[in-house]
Amino acid sequence: MDNSGARRVRCICIYKKPGICHATVANILLVIVTRLRNRGLMRVSKGQILKCIITRTKERVYRKSHGYFFKFDFNTVIMLNKKDLPIGTRIFGPCSKELITKGFLRIASLCSLIL
Repeated sequence: MDNSGARRVRCICIYKKPGICHATVANILLVIVTRLRNRGLMRVSKGQILKCIITRTKERVYRKSHGYFFKFDFNTVIMLNKKDLPIGTRIFGPCSKELITKGFLRIASLCSLIL
């Protein structure tokens, strides 16, 4: 979802959720980069292990305060550095409001639309 250079990643583990096998929006994952984009500046390399945050999921997310569900067409993540700041400088597409409630204001400010 960002311009870090990773196209596909594989999840290794979910931070702060031992024994849980699925993650939702605004969870931090440890991932390995399996495929790169074929053009542009690459800030990551294939096989690199990084932290990332989930921004969109196919699974339905329920907003209790408003009483509705929403879901996206595909899962997306944003790569993070060791200080939990985004590696990329641009973020494409909308993000969820849960990023703001979890304290990722830097990522939310880079998003074009917040749902």
